[in-house]
Amino acid sequence: MTMRLSLLLFCVFAIAASCSTNAQDPEYELVNPFPNLTFTSPVGLKSADDGTNTLYVVEQAGRIRSFPNEESTTSTTLFLDITDRVNAGGEEGLLGLAFHPDFETNGYFYVDYTASSPRRTVVSRFNLDSTNPEVADPNSEVILLEVGQFASNHNAGEIVFGPDDGYLYVTLGDGGGGGDPGNHGQRPTTLLGSILRLDVDGNGIPLDCGSGVGTATVPADNPLVDGIGGNCDEIYAYGFRNPWRMTFDATTGEGWIGDVGQNAWEEIDILAAGANYGWNVLEGTHCFPSPPCDATGKTPPIWEYSHSGGNFSVTGGYVYRGLAIPEFEGKYIYGDLGGRIWSLDTSGGSPVNEEIGSVNASQYCSGSYCLASFGIDERGEIFVLTIDGPIRKFIRVPPTADEELPNAQSPSLDIHGPNPVSDFTSFRFLSPSGGHALLAVYDLLGREVARLYDQEVRSESLLEARLDATKLPAGVYVARLISAGSIVSEKLTVVR
Repeated sequence: MTMRLSLLLFCVFAIAASCSTNAQDPEYELVNPFPNLTFTSPVGLKSADDGTNTLYVVEQAGRIRSFPNEESTTSTTLFLDITDRVNAGGEEGLLGLAFHPDFETNGYFYVDYTASSPRRTVVSRFNLDSTNPEVADPNSEVILLEVGQFASNHNAGEIVFGPDDGYLYVTLGDGGGGGDPGNHGQRPTTLLGSILRLDVDGNGIPLDCGSGVGTATVPADNPLVDGIGGNCDEIYAYGFRNPWRMTFDATTGEGWIGDVGQNAWEEIDILAAGANYGWNVLEGTHCFPSPPCDATGKTPPIWEYSHSGGNFSVTGGYVYRGLAIPEFEGKYIYGDLGGRIWSLDTSGGSPVNEEIGSVNASQYCSGSYCLASFGIDERGEIFVLTIDGPIRKFIRVPPTADEELPNAQSPSLDIHGPNPVSDFTSFRFLSPSGGHALLAVYDLLGREVARLYDQEVRSESLLEARLDATKLPAGVYVARLISAGSIVSEKLTVVR
């Protein structure tokens, strides 16, 4: 399915110096960028953000496959196989993958999977094989957290590191069963129905409600910390039914959650510390199972949609920060299990939701359920994962000039966030392969005030770095990229 936007919309959002009324209106198509590759029940696609432009696909049975993010790729590498300890099927399996912020240095990555005997969610750490760093060591597992599950559904399973705090966020469903029979969503004395926040480096306080033998601890500033007993210290927010996918906006740091509803309403939430999102008192903004109900103290979703018109359950996605489709910039791209895909724009006074494509069953899947998950690469481009295996992504017709990396050997640097800035902003920079890249911010006396990137680049990569300007005095600064024997600078203004 394609979608045609008006030329006016293109002129507003496109990164261009001018716009001609004779230009071709852009269309958006879903294509298979890796026609030589096939996957079995893929449920996640991630990048390690290490400059290698490698993609990692999570297969539900318990495998992770890696491959270069190139159309000419003909095969994958079996990065990790833990099928011997994963209980897969239905909503269970290997569900989440996250790379440590210092993955290039320590080789640590984390997974979320379901296990049996007893039925439970497991969050554990692995590291790269000491003799072959292209794959993981399956015997290196360190279990950080285990949470008991009493049913096979509503396991959630997303794990993602916060861009500002470096803590690991873990999504857990209400444990299953219609209507949350255990009232887990409204009981912060249990980990189910919650989003957890953990310090995987062991610098916090001991786990409260969860069990584990690794280094995971609780950040002391978690909103519900009250010591052993009472509320579970691990919880960052609660009142969820099944927050299947969660992400942080690479530019703003805002957390976005797709929480699966019961049988009538699906919702998109924005993460807030200590917030109660209402389940099982509310389904979206609606009393569950029927009015009346008390919505006092409940945080409403930023968006909801009903099951009318053949919709099923929400599949959370990503805020688009790529370059290939400038019209999507800053919009939350998400979908529905039935195959519909939307963009949600919250930059104005009221949210604007627009259908941008579909992976319907007749084209992509053998049944009514189709859209499994979304993925993202180092460049911020978003991929669509279907239950039957093919991976697809949106392309723009005609393409923008930045859809493919330029062939030039010169580095480039752009401020991709607010400027002037009072809190956070981000930089996009192109570093040619085969050398060292240093991105730092300097004051007007030439003193370095922030080092954002300092490492070898193994392949030509479009990278992103985020600056925390909250502790910088107001004034003018210079962001400088040194790469491939060249220096590129951009002026940055900090305001208070």
